[in-house]
Amino acid sequence: MKDGKKNAESFVYEALGDATKDVRILTIEPDHDDATIKCSLGHRLLDDSHTCLSYTWGTEPASETIFVNGKQFQVRPNLWRFLHTARRLSYVRPFWIDAICIDQMNNKEKGSQVSIIGDIYFNAVTVIVWLDLWDVETIALYNV
Repeated sequence: MKDGKKNAESFVYEALGDATKDVRILTIEPDHDDATIKCSLGHRLLDDSHTCLSYTWGTEPASETIFVNGKQFQVRPNLWRFLHTARRLSYVRPFWIDAICIDQMNNKEKGSQVSIIGDIYFNAVTVIVWLDLWDVETIALYNV
């Protein structure tokens, strides 16, 4: 665990109002010299502006801990590295990241959200393609 906190509560999703119109949006809290990645997750209408993250999930299990709305949330190492990098660069705009913004244990919600994924990306202000393990200088060249 990157944060050293082993006894915190796990994150529980709140249901979306209408899974064909509402999405969850993640905001990464700024880096304050704390190794813990902290984020907030809230609901918005699909037409709101956000940044989408396109990345590969990888084959590793979700073994890295972040905190979402003050609760533990496990992510895969590739996503953890993106969140860590975005936080270090103070890239704290609203994100739509499928692994976090869709309740992956709720098949009904997953189906509804996947059916509007084209709209989610179309309405994004920016789409970031994370290729993993770039250095900070390379990312800065692309103004990420």
